[in-house]
Amino acid sequence: MLAASPQVYSSLNAKYTSGVRMVDPPLNQQPCDTCSAMAVASAAETAMASVYRVNVADCSISVQALHFCPPGNEPARRCKGGWSLTSTLSLLQQYSQQLPTEGCMPYKPDL
Repeated sequence: MLAASPQVYSSLNAKYTSGVRMVDPPLNQQPCDTCSAMAVASAAETAMASVYRVNVADCSISVQALHFCPPGNEPARRCKGGWSLTSTLSLLQQYSQQLPTEGCMPYKPDL
């Protein structure tokens, strides 16, 4: 998907976005170590929105599912147990079709 993204891109320039919102505002991880899940989900959402020319909200990936409830035999993470970007990207590549949307499973850190 990233290979199909344009080489030059600015979410602020309608020339590149055709009036479609391609980037969501930053998320607040609160006191949890979920930055890699948020970064990977946001990058994948933006890439999908760019390729399919749809609003980024239509491409949401649940950070909650990606970090706290990963599919397969992956161990669940707690609030104070982050991942590396490499591990998070690998999980997204392997299970992207099984992850729910943000609307189905919104972010609620386990404080």
